Amino acid sequence: MSRQAAKTKTQPGTADVTSIRDRVVLAALALVDEQGLEPFSTRKLGARMGMQAMSLYHYFPNREAILDAAVDRMIAEVSLPNVAKVGWRRGLVQLAQNYRTMGHRHLLAIPLLAQRCPSSPTMQGFLDTLLGLLLKAGLSRAAAENWLIIQRDYVIGSLMADFSSHVLAAEQSTSGSAGANRDVNAPAAFPPKKAREQAFAKGFNAMLDAIEREC
Repeated sequence: MSRQAAKTKTQPGTADVTSIRDRVVLAALALVDEQGLEPFSTRKLGARMGMQAMSLYHYFPNREAILDAAVDRMIAEVSLPNVAKVGWRRGLVQLAQNYRTMGHRHLLAIPLLAQRCPSSPTMQGFLDTLLGLLLKAGLSRAAAENWLIIQRDYVIGSLMADFSSHVLAAEQSTSGSAGANRDVNAPAAFPPKKAREQAFAKGFNAMLDAIEREC
């Protein structure tokens, strides 16, 4: 057998590479879901997959590319409304709700959503849907792009608050300090989930009213 033939035989095909890349991304997201972003490392990821950390770089150029791919995987879970068939206001509510549902499935990975915006067809499809709904409301292109930033920051900010509440509750449970030395008449730093959901809906509807006034 020639050297070229041997090389071809031992190299994984395109389908194999895609499959391994998918497995790496799923394992990375699972690791962040379980432990959070701070302790994430390619060494831990490699150990989970039964390979050396350096082997991961056959499929991704660096750690950052793996995390970008994990964000892409999360965004792919968000069901997108059909801009042509839904009213702009209802569509924006659906998109925000679907995004938050995805975020609550990946509570410890929420900081990834706040920190990273990969350049990918999946992310572009999400942003195009959001922009399309804002344009459908009657906003100018510049105004729609501005509201896109405002809405993204609002939704991700609400998820970051949910993330912080989750982490605080876990820390208090571990230390046994939940409720200790707390003034029962003082407002909670992180209100209960139902109260947060109600506050989110009220704030989001206020934004939609502001958009309507601007059109």
